[in-house]
Amino acid sequence: MSDEEASYESTPREVFFEPVVTLPAVTVSNTEEDEICVFKRRAKLFRYDKAEDPPEWKERGTGYMKILKHKNTGQYRLLMRRDKTFRVCCNHLITSAMELRPNCGSDRAFVWQTVADFADEVAKAESLGIRFPSAEVAQLFKDVFLEGRTFALELKSKYSNKTVSPAERSTQAPQPLSVTESALTDPMKNLKINNNSLTKKVSESGDQASEGADPVSDPPQKKNSEGS
Repeated sequence: MSDEEASYESTPREVFFEPVVTLPAVTVSNTEEDEICVFKRRAKLFRYDKAEDPPEWKERGTGYMKILKHKNTGQYRLLMRRDKTFRVCCNHLITSAMELRPNCGSDRAFVWQTVADFADEVAKAESLGIRFPSAEVAQLFKDVFLEGRTFALELKSKYSNKTVSPAERSTQAPQPLSVTESALTDPMKNLKINNNSLTKKVSESGDQASEGADPVSDPPQKKNSEGS
């Protein structure tokens, strides 16, 4: 090898450039750091859409349904994200007022209602349904769900100074949350909501309000006349 050929040979060098702007490391939080996952299985989630005429069940997403238990408070939370997009489709606490019902006698599907689901970042009352691939997984979900409801019931009785017996934990039915939700006695089997009771109560309250005062009269002027 000649000297001219050797002069063209160069050793590789590691070049380092100092960045103009230094960005600190960002810790990404998924809101699950303070919780323990006590249940995680694949399932398909449904939502009862009352805006349709007639109302109908619509698929909300497929993914892993989780039941998380908070390390400090002990409360149970349902959390589910859609596959691929990882968007939240179910996010709410398990309360003492929730009742898990089978889907028309099915051993792998359930329905329940919640007054505050935060899947859309805004609390909404929802009627939800879920279907698992097997009866064994569905039974496991039911057991953990009832554990969360039992804890919520005991927590409620603690603040109300009422002792809950073991028989009440298993047999006590949750109180109805609202007129509309109580009318939904079997949401998966009978998809019609009876709004007659709600309409009747609204009309009765309007009649009672109209009996005591004239809706056209101005209340501030009435108070001034009485004082004078």
